[in-house]
Amino acid sequence: MGGGSAAARPVGLALAVVVACATGPLAGQGSRWTAGIVVGTARFAGASSEITPSPAGFRFAPYRPVFYGLFLERGSNVRVGLRVATASSAVSLEGHGPAGAGGGTVSVVAEGAFRVASVGALVSAPVFRVSPSASVRAGLGGHWERWTSLGETARSLVGLDGSAQFELSLGRHWVTHVSAGAGFDPRSPFAAGDLPNGFEPAHMWRVGFGAGMGYRW
Repeated sequence: MGGGSAAARPVGLALAVVVACATGPLAGQGSRWTAGIVVGTARFAGASSEITPSPAGFRFAPYRPVFYGLFLERGSNVRVGLRVATASSAVSLEGHGPAGAGGGTVSVVAEGAFRVASVGALVSAPVFRVSPSASVRAGLGGHWERWTSLGETARSLVGLDGSAQFELSLGRHWVTHVSAGAGFDPRSPFAAGDLPNGFEPAHMWRVGFGAGMGYRW
């Protein structure tokens, strides 16, 4: 892995984007700050593949980590935000079911195999308003994550995210939301040496769901 300064660059970039946007064009639209907590989970595709593909299509992948984190955002209609979160992830071996059986097979092979630290930045805008206090928003952004395995091997992932969010205001200051999103990482959390013979790292897709509560001022 690279040094600590290299790993810190994506974090510094995310912070710079948030500060620049919050103090720049967004400041002129009656912007408000929102800070709160968020919890979510994700399902992953890719991450590894068989060197010689088999009909079962087996792969090792992170298995449904639960992320707990904090978020901070600023804006009115258009908003920019920063999220930090942490999680513990199992590893699963997944493949297709036998012919004619339908579905697939999932075996959790290592509980708590990864510790994950995540920093994400997102720019969002309203798509339509359901009511004066409820709206649907869409967002685009990116993330930097540090995946540390049980063997203390750490890998940094930088990827892209897109999300849709249903937001509900609870009075003047409190707001809650539920969200769904997808992301892409061109790099795998697995190093080649982490995988058994016959497997290799691959790029990774994710689908995530989350909910949060924040205080706005």
